[in-house]
Amino acid sequence: MRIGEQALYRQDYLLSIQYFNQVINAKPYLATPYVLRGIAKNELGDYLGAEQDCSKAIELNPFLPRAYWARGVIRKTLKKYSGSISDLDKALELSPENKSIIVSRAETYRLMEKYSKAIKDLELFQKLDDNSLVYYEIGRVYLAQKDTVKALENFDKYIKKNPSKSDGYSIRGLLKLQMKDEKGAFEDYSSAIENKSKFVGDYINRGFLNEKKNRFNDALNDYSMALKIDENSKLAYYNRGLLRTKLGDTNNAIKDLEWVVKKDSSNYQALWQKALLELQVGQLKKAEKDSRIILAKNQFFVPAYALIAEAKKKAGDRNGARHYQNIAKELQQNNAYYKRKQKQFAQNRIDKELNYEKRSKSNFLKDALTLKKNKQDNEQYENYLDTDTKNQNTTFNIEPNFSIRYSARSSEKKATQTNTYHSVLADFNLQKSIDKNNIRIGNDTLNLQIDEINLYFENIKKIIHQIENNDSTKAEYYVERALNYALVKDYQNAITDLDKAIQLKENCTIAYFIRSNVLQLFIDENSSNLLINKVYRKQIFSDLNKVIELNPKFSFAYFNLGNYLYRSQKYKLAIKNYKKAIENDPYFAESYFNMALAYRVLKDVEKTKWNLSKAGELGIVRSYKILKEFK
Repeated sequence: MRIGEQALYRQDYLLSIQYFNQVINAKPYLATPYVLRGIAKNELGDYLGAEQDCSKAIELNPFLPRAYWARGVIRKTLKKYSGSISDLDKALELSPENKSIIVSRAETYRLMEKYSKAIKDLELFQKLDDNSLVYYEIGRVYLAQKDTVKALENFDKYIKKNPSKSDGYSIRGLLKLQMKDEKGAFEDYSSAIENKSKFVGDYINRGFLNEKKNRFNDALNDYSMALKIDENSKLAYYNRGLLRTKLGDTNNAIKDLEWVVKKDSSNYQALWQKALLELQVGQLKKAEKDSRIILAKNQFFVPAYALIAEAKKKAGDRNGARHYQNIAKELQQNNAYYKRKQKQFAQNRIDKELNYEKRSKSNFLKDALTLKKNKQDNEQYENYLDTDTKNQNTTFNIEPNFSIRYSARSSEKKATQTNTYHSVLADFNLQKSIDKNNIRIGNDTLNLQIDEINLYFENIKKIIHQIENNDSTKAEYYVERALNYALVKDYQNAITDLDKAIQLKENCTIAYFIRSNVLQLFIDENSSNLLINKVYRKQIFSDLNKVIELNPKFSFAYFNLGNYLYRSQKYKLAIKNYKKAIENDPYFAESYFNMALAYRVLKDVEKTKWNLSKAGELGIVRSYKILKEFK
């Protein structure tokens, strides 16, 4: 338990879950490990699993305030606000002066727009702890109420007590900008930046103010600094692109606007500005292409026809230029209906792009308002940030088949709880005669070194000698040689040996299983040979069913059969087999994960989330990245 708590404190959530799993398996009657595992899951974005763990903790111990508090915060994230308040009320009943619980309830009330109750909780917090952060939070609530006077009053108090912290200046600067106090906003943004603000909105908004005062170089520097802080800021690229256009830095302006359009294909204002610049520098095909994209959105936008006409004229296509000039002329002069449509299009675009800027600023505001709270939270789980899952592959590829191999190196580190021991493997390890290494089963990617490859070729030679000089009727020799052939990717010889092994021993479970895998590998490498692939696919299906017939407890056969059916788009049957694998091994993480993806295709969101939660709990890291996409 202590090691798990230390891992949780270090923000190593995946490791902490594995330790809490061990405690739960050994002592399932303890409530605390469920709470702690729930906290870790919450930080990984597995809110459903986190809520379930906290509920289990409460079931085991209904007098544990931390369990109610944790579930209350998780339910707040899930927007189950009434349930969140109920939990936080209970937590405070059990721990009346717990400041963290009070702040959590205040935040939930704010999200419910029950502002007076939120302020009452914050004032209660202030009585328990004269912390300047309360001014910030109260100002935040008043800002949500659009009471700018009281919001400003509380932000002033916060800044007075924290003159060297940037976040107070950030939020007050935005508030002053909304109040049309541009001079005061500029001063606050400058103060935030002087205090080493890492908040991208401070630089963007000061750049905006600098640009209004024709301080173009200063504005350009601000936008560029914003991009050093957040290289994915669409608004910073967009504003810098427009400014560079104004300054005549056309090529760099195009680059900025290209980046914006690539990240947000609905930003037609950026696309139009880009098209104008492309026409200017002679990138005629690109200018025409961008104009056509705009026209596909609205066919009544006259300037796009005019631009295409000009591009064709510059390219020497006089007939094409005349054609588009006539369209533009007709739309512009001859039909009031077209004019109304054009006006509607232009107004909608402007509104949308203004909303785009407002939406971006709103996100900046949200980030600024939560920044201080996250830094000061004295309980761990509200501000944990998992670093181990940030760069994991989030594609929706299923976990691959399990296959037999020697205890070779792999290119992946996997920490799932799937039980890889089975009597089928143990029996074969007792009977094989050449390689001293035991065989194992896994679905990690093999990364063979040259010495291992040479060893497998040497094994093949030794087995050939055994067959020729000792016993040519022993099925296990052929299975072992087939395994070595498969590991060096000689699939045809592997298949021939497995056919021979099955001919000699019809009930050779491991031969059928290995053959199903080798056939799949052959198909993967020879996808163009449709006739052979069709035959081999039928054989794979037959082999896996034969393994199940011979050994109905061999969970990996059900899993691989599930994968076969998944790839055949027979998702319900795939789920049935994944469930059978789990019946034989309740800790089969990969089965939960693939079943989740099958449910996802079937658009069963709740079962998708539940199975991803279980897969993550059992060690499939990328489950948490996918779960976050369901938030």
